[in-house]
Amino acid sequence: MVQIRATGQDAERVVRVLELLLPLIESSPDLRAGDVTERGGGGRFIFDLAPVDDVAGGAGSSAGRTVRVEAERADRPRRPARARRDVGGGQRALPPGGFR
Repeated sequence: MVQIRATGQDAERVVRVLELLLPLIESSPDLRAGDVTERGGGGRFIFDLAPVDDVAGGAGSSAGRTVRVEAERADRPRRPARARRDVGGGQRALPPGGFR
């Protein structure tokens, strides 16, 4: 997916350009645009753009819808449990009276 940024000093003018541009993109059978998001105000807007074949994919695809996926890493191994040291065949590590 490609990210398109529309920025300018005059926010109203940027909005007007987007009002003209987005219908042109939407009328194209080859392109799909995501939702427009305002970034930081002051005439800074951003949206995703993708060719239909990227979005439509193959079997089991979203068929033209923009899909957002969030994932967590699963390749981080868990810490192994600490093994208890068996001192002297099951005896305690310190004598019953402790250190003197």
